[in-house]
Amino acid sequence: MARKYFIDKEKGVSYDLWEGVITLDECFNNVISIFADKDWPPHKYIHLADLRNITVDLILNETMNTTIEEFCTEHAEILKNLKVAILGYDVFTKGMALKDIIAQFPLKMVVFNSPDIACEWLGIDTMEAQRRLGELRVQLRKGN
Repeated sequence: MARKYFIDKEKGVSYDLWEGVITLDECFNNVISIFADKDWPPHKYIHLADLRNITVDLILNETMNTTIEEFCTEHAEILKNLKVAILGYDVFTKGMALKDIIAQFPLKMVVFNSPDIACEWLGIDTMEAQRRLGELRVQLRKGN
C-alpha cells in the first residue's frame, strides 16, 4: 500500500491519495499519521481522499473496534468539524468492512464515484483537485 497527501494551507484543503492493497492496520495507521501532522487539519477542515486505486483486505475485529472508538473519542473535536469526500464508491461496494470502519468516525463524509460531484459537495475547484491528485500520483509512483 502506498499513500501520499498534500495540505493546501492557503485554501484550507487536504488531498489524500491511496493506492495498492490495504489492510486494516495500514488503513488505521495512515489515519493516525495524518492526525499527527502539525499542519493538519487544514483551517477549513476540508479533506478529499482518492481511494479509487486500492484493493481492500480488511477484517474488522473487536480489538480494532475498541481502538477506533478510543481514537474517535480522543479526536472528537477535529472529527466533528471535518467534511470528507472519498472517491472510490466501487471500493466500498467490494469491501463493506471499510464502510463499517469509516462509519464509526463521527464526521461529515460522503463517498463518490465522480470527482466533479465530490468537489462540488466540498465547495472546491474540480480542476485544482484533479491537478493536486495527479501530482500526488506522480510523486507516489516515483517514490517521492
